[in-house]
Amino acid sequence: MAVTRPRDQSQELVRLIESHGGAALLYPLIAITVEVDGNALRAAAAEDVDALVFTSANGVRAYLAGVGAPSSPGERAWTAYPPALCVGSQTAATAQSAGITVLAVPKTFAADQLAQTVLAAGMVNRRLLLVRGNLADEQLASTLRSLGCAVVEIVGYRTTEAPDEARRLVADAQAGRVQVVTFASGSAVAVFARTPGADSLPAGLRIASIGPQTSRLLRQHGIGVDVTAAAATGADLVAALCNYFAAHKRNQNH
Repeated sequence: MAVTRPRDQSQELVRLIESHGGAALLYPLIAITVEVDGNALRAAAAEDVDALVFTSANGVRAYLAGVGAPSSPGERAWTAYPPALCVGSQTAATAQSAGITVLAVPKTFAADQLAQTVLAAGMVNRRLLLVRGNLADEQLASTLRSLGCAVVEIVGYRTTEAPDEARRLVADAQAGRVQVVTFASGSAVAVFARTPGADSLPAGLRIASIGPQTSRLLRQHGIGVDVTAAAATGADLVAALCNYFAAHKRNQNH
């Protein structure tokens, strides 16, 4: 079973796969590097920011690094952080563990869903700090501004692609050494889809996605999706895979 997450963020998914009897093979199609301007983050946070907006746990980590967060979970922060809107339960959990109050968690990454969350949280016409990656599109910030929000954007982390890993994955899939490929981000989907041979995968290869947004991107690239997790966590992805193969086994027995 191929894990395409960044190497340093794959441990939990690998552990979950192996705990269910699977063999996890690492193909880190992308790497995430926290690259923050701490002065810019501190200045933005000091300008009466009403709330933070995080679209991934990487954004939370980047923000904490930029503002000089405590180095250990037991150490208290000297100042209180603004509350946050977090896309995804894992993002919210990362923020909460650092002492950031989470106002709301949109069910999906879609910009319209976040807009509804902003409305429900009473954050219209507020000043928001959006901590994003270098590859993030502009739709999210545009949607927030359409609600009257003053949006300060900070690039907190950078995603780099690993085309050699993608070529290795395609070759192993075509040779039958991989039976399932898991995707946890659109960035990993993009580098995989551009790889020669990705459009002629074996019929028996199963594709598993961590959520509807990632599944949509896979289909846009002409890659069929067999399994989509109910929520964007490694545990939900593994649970969805277990249910899929259990159902497949039952069908074979009838």
